[in-house]
Amino acid sequence: MKLFFILLYSLSVNLSCWNTPAKMENKNINDTLQKPAYMTGHAALLNYGSDDEPIMVWADYIGLLSKEGKVYSHIHGIQYFYVKAAVRDTFYYENLDLRNNIQVFDFKDFRILNYPGEATVQISNKKDSLLLFAVLESDEFSRTHKGVEFKRMPTIALNNNRYMADVQMEFNLKKVKEGRYELTLSDTSKVQYKACSNCNITNQEISFLNRQDGRIYFVKQDYYLELVNKEDVKKFQGLR
Repeated sequence: MKLFFILLYSLSVNLSCWNTPAKMENKNINDTLQKPAYMTGHAALLNYGSDDEPIMVWADYIGLLSKEGKVYSHIHGIQYFYVKAAVRDTFYYENLDLRNNIQVFDFKDFRILNYPGEATVQISNKKDSLLLFAVLESDEFSRTHKGVEFKRMPTIALNNNRYMADVQMEFNLKKVKEGRYELTLSDTSKVQYKACSNCNITNQEISFLNRQDGRIYFVKQDYYLELVNKEDVKKFQGLR
């Protein structure tokens, strides 16, 4: 992920500003901005800064995640263009109710609303409003610490009874035996996991971790790992 996103993401988390979206009405600025030609008519101009120091960003929905010939109907992509920096980037999002088929949302005609940063996105159609949290992570920030190779994954947590993006977590996950896995955290503490029934986790890409119950979800919709010892969830709830 781009450094620009990381800085905005950290600011959103550390200042706990999930519920104080910046105003996007700034006509003097908006009137001078041109939507990129490659974006659709549904693209939204957002302000990730303030009225005094605006950070103007174009956001456009680009559809479902597609990898290696497979389409994932529960993971949605949004492309961004950061006006001042002239940087273009794409992020992917989920919603736990959509993943679990608890809720249905019509993605044919909706608006992307202003919200602080790309980590959590609010969308709305004529009937519903929905929060999506950023998922997936590249290997760009992998590192080796005390002989262990760590990667990063997004996490989510409840805020006002809605799941939102939370801190990025460093981890190392390895298979111990059939159906059993061991997660090593950056403080070298270990957490034991078991695979869901009929899950073939081999070579599956991680999407995110839920800090409320410790579950690790994979890109494949019905694949996840759950804690062997439920008390270990405390190790995730204390992350900062």
